[in-house]
Amino acid sequence: MFKSKKKRAIESAIEHLSATLRHAAESLAAVADDVRVSRAEIRRDYICGGWTTPDLNRGLIISKLPEGYNAAIYTPPLNRKRTRLMRVFVRVDGDVLKACYDGVEHTITTNPLHDSITFPGYGTFLRDDQIFG
Repeated sequence: MFKSKKKRAIESAIEHLSATLRHAAESLAAVADDVRVSRAEIRRDYICGGWTTPDLNRGLIISKLPEGYNAAIYTPPLNRKRTRLMRVFVRVDGDVLKACYDGVEHTITTNPLHDSITFPGYGTFLRDDQIFG
């Protein structure tokens, strides 16, 4: 009789340990997934800031929003005032940036190697610090 109680206690302890390990593995998987998503977001956030076309005819300002990015394309300042050409919400769709303007959904192309971002129909923009030093 003593052995069966001991055996049940050991089995119970093993079951409890097994459940604890399963829970820990699930928690670690969730943390790893959150870290993956956060790393992707941080890598993508480099697009925030000021951009200008190489010919200096258009500017772009991108800011971060909780669910994506806000982009404003404008003409250079005349008398210290910018003329906004377009303001658009840029959303993340997997690994791709999408924006809907001119009645069409466009894929926004980024090139971190060359510090450029392209808005179809509006041109390719380079980082302001690349253009203005």
